[in-house]
Amino acid sequence: KALPASFDWRNQSGKSYIGAVRDQGSAGSCYSFGACAAAEGTYNFAHGLYGSNCVDFSESYIAWSLGSISPYTEHFSGGDGADYDYFELQALITPGLGTGREGVCFEAAFPYQDTQPSASRIEESWTHPRVSFSDWGRVYPANYSDATAEIKMAILAYGVVDAAVLTTSAFDAYDSGVFEDTNTVPSANPYYYESTDHAIALVGWDDSP
Repeated sequence: KALPASFDWRNQSGKSYIGAVRDQGSAGSCYSFGACAAAEGTYNFAHGLYGSNCVDFSESYIAWSLGSISPYTEHFSGGDGADYDYFELQALITPGLGTGREGVCFEAAFPYQDTQPSASRIEESWTHPRVSFSDWGRVYPANYSDATAEIKMAILAYGVVDAAVLTTSAFDAYDSGVFEDTNTVPSANPYYYESTDHAIALVGWDDSP
């Protein structure tokens, strides 16, 4: 369908379907924040939850609990970051890879911490009620020039999109306004293997400016 010039899950008829920006602290756990934001945005949209009723999932459960067991530990592990395979999203799927521990619990049950929890805390996390999802998908059109439009369509149709960027010096220097960087065309093949080092959540867009 035709895409609007702007869209924002933080403001749909005055309602926000995603929580506030979060701080990962000193751990390399951005992948768990990107995954949780996508899960939260999709869940909130599907269930009509907004504002103070928005669901809040546990980044610690993904990073520390799921990251401590195979096969997830081979793809992400606590505060050491993640690879290109988005196993943090695969970990949200039931039956997923069949460990019986897929899904994610709520933030209130396992609040975020940026240091390694004790073994007993991880063991306790397996008992918390969890939410799981039916599937996830990668936005990967054959022509890279179509990627922006397809990401917009995914945001519009499903909710918040998990993505990754490279934190260049321009990114580190960002303060306010519209972020600009000349590093916009990938050289890797397939192009989703382009070098990145930080997961983010895409909640909308504005074509002007």
